[in-house]
Amino acid sequence: MNYELAKQLKDSGFRVTVNCIQGPPPDYETVSVPTLSELIEACGDRLQALVQLDNPVMKWTAEYEHGVFHGDTPDVAIAKLWLELNKK
Repeated sequence: MNYELAKQLKDSGFRVTVNCIQGPPPDYETVSVPTLSELIEACGDRLQALVQLDNPVMKWTAEYEHGVFHGDTPDVAIAKLWLELNKK
């Protein structure tokens, strides 16, 4: 997961305390990076499927009843789903 996605999660209210990633200059802000388990738990039963694809561009999808979210890794796909589920 990259800094930008981790920051979006933080700014949207996702709370994590363990893994951290540092942002680019000039701020070097540090944000937490959730684990795959934390993301799955946060989505709860709204996550209907996590699928690994045989596609070099869209490697993983996280699915729920109203959409599909793609990512290079499973945590990125589920993070995008969580952001959609928690739009304000």
